[in-house]
Amino acid sequence: MVASGVGPGEHGEKTGIWIINVLAATPRQIRGDAEGAVPSPDGSLIAFRNSTGTSNLSVVDPSGEHVRVLATASLREGFGKLQWSPDGKQIAVLVRYVGETTANIEAFNVADGTRSVLARQEHLRTFVWLPDGRLIMAAQPSESSSSLLYEIDAAGKKRQLEVDAGVAIADLSATADSKRLAIVRSSEQSDVYAASFRGSALTEPVRVTLDERDDHATGWLPDGKTVLFESTRNGTLDVFRQPLDAPVGEQIAAGPDQQSGAEVAPDGATVLYWSTPGNGASVRLLGIPMGGGAATPVLEAPPGSQFHCPAPARGKASRCVLLSGDGLRFELFDWRNGQREPLPHVPPSPAGATPLWALSCDGARIATADAAGLHVVELSGGRESSLPLTAFPGAIAGVAFSCGSQDLLVATSATRQNILSSVRDSRLQRLWSSPRPISSPIVSPDGRRLVFDIRATSSNAWLLENF
Repeated sequence: MVASGVGPGEHGEKTGIWIINVLAATPRQIRGDAEGAVPSPDGSLIAFRNSTGTSNLSVVDPSGEHVRVLATASLREGFGKLQWSPDGKQIAVLVRYVGETTANIEAFNVADGTRSVLARQEHLRTFVWLPDGRLIMAAQPSESSSSLLYEIDAAGKKRQLEVDAGVAIADLSATADSKRLAIVRSSEQSDVYAASFRGSALTEPVRVTLDERDDHATGWLPDGKTVLFESTRNGTLDVFRQPLDAPVGEQIAAGPDQQSGAEVAPDGATVLYWSTPGNGASVRLLGIPMGGGAATPVLEAPPGSQFHCPAPARGKASRCVLLSGDGLRFELFDWRNGQREPLPHVPPSPAGATPLWALSCDGARIATADAAGLHVVELSGGRESSLPLTAFPGAIAGVAFSCGSQDLLVATSATRQNILSSVRDSRLQRLWSSPRPISSPIVSPDGRRLVFDIRATSSNAWLLENF
């Protein structure tokens, strides 16, 4: 048996190709820096791609010797799932392209490395090359929770197969007679969790949102006990509020458009949120009274724009900060009339990438996290301090300011380890860790509590017959 990915290691986990004797259950590594390994139909070769560095498509024999590179991905390509052709002469590869939603299934000739396109499909997620020569592809549009299943026969004719609504397909495999298809269904769900600060420690977090749909924390009400969040529980993205001790949330803003990113304005009585129409050409920032009433427009911005406001009654700040999605530049804006002005001391995001960022509770500082590390800039004067990414135990997945001190809260993600830490004077202190991804930490206005998102993934296998 061949296995690839994370394997056993005496002094830590290793990624590579392992040969496992199913009788003795003794694994033997034949290759490092490899993933996605699949044996050829006759067992004479193993195809794999690199797990780090340059993405290559390679083959190796079962002894681990005689490695041969068939293809190297260009800078705009990414190699995904691999599978051998039924005759063992070609390797099919899922090829994705940077900035494109359409991907290819391409066949690479094992003899000379030449490549040809077998299929091209928007939102392509996975595929299987059946022993009888047919291709089965699964695609899933980003706005849908259901996959679309297609068949391409040996003559190149394409047809859509019936699959139940709500089925999200992560992987496919088939029986040797091509009559049965095994489907790995997967689903991800984000929920809001809350914890309290006890000195320099954090209490065990408790789950706040108990439904089975995606929920994302976005802010707090001034009481420090009620969280604002966005949820897909109505079918579209809507805005809710929920006291930490309540079992369900109360809807604030809903409708056919997507409502998201809600925060309380500096007056402490208005909730600001984004409303995104179906065409997604622009987003509108709206304000609605916390006690109820009609929403009023504040400003219009390009897609991808974000905003944060200082906590009510904190300092003298009365304006919020906008990260404009077109040039990824920071601006101050008056939340009452939408009047905007640039922030000269805060540079645009590098390389056009949207950073993770937060505004301090008093509106005086901005923290940004990017590929280089964590940066804090004072809006008055532009004084900056930074911590390199190497100072953190993984990739940064969220950042927030503490409202009771000069500390920063940082969520990081690494292999099987996700950590919430506080940062003070360039020193990190671990607050809590989880095997599941943590993101979007937000501290309450009184500095006593913290909410954040935890994402859980579940999967199971189904059998499809008579397709």
